[in-house]
This record gives sequence, structure tokens and C-alpha cells, in this order.
Amino acid sequence: MTESQTILDLSSLPEQARTQLFDFYEFLSKKYNLVSPEEVPGTYDHRTDFTDLFGVWSENDVREFCRSVEEFDKIDPEDWH
Repeated sequence: MTESQTILDLSSLPEQARTQLFDFYEFLSKKYNLVSPEEVPGTYDHRTDFTDLFGVWSENDVREFCRSVEEFDKIDPEDWH
């Protein structure tokens, strides 16, 4: 395993050491433009990226639609004779 592939179990560190480690990571990420966790492949939810292109219904839109089609849920037994 190379140096860049070393894995640490942070839960085994004392709380103070974890805090210092995260502070140092934040310092390095600002200084060297490190990739944020949101940019790591597989961790960012892209579903919201295109909602403006597909149309999104508000709660009022959904209620209005359901009211306008509720007649379709009714079955008239006479239609089946």
C-alpha cells in the first residue's frame, strides 16, 4: 500500500486528535484546493441538477391535479353491464 492509499480508522483517535486532524484538513483544502467530499464520485446526488428542465410540481400543483382527476377513480357499475 502506498502512502496515498493509507487508511485510518478515525474513530480510534482521541476526540482532540480528530478535531485537530479535521482542522488541518480544512486548512490544507483551502490552501491547495483539495476536493471536497461533495465532489468525490458517487457521493454527490445529481438528481437535483436538472429539476428546472423537467418541471417540478409544488404541493398546490399536486393537490389541484388530484382534485381535477378524482372523477377517474370512481367506477360506475352500469358501465360494466
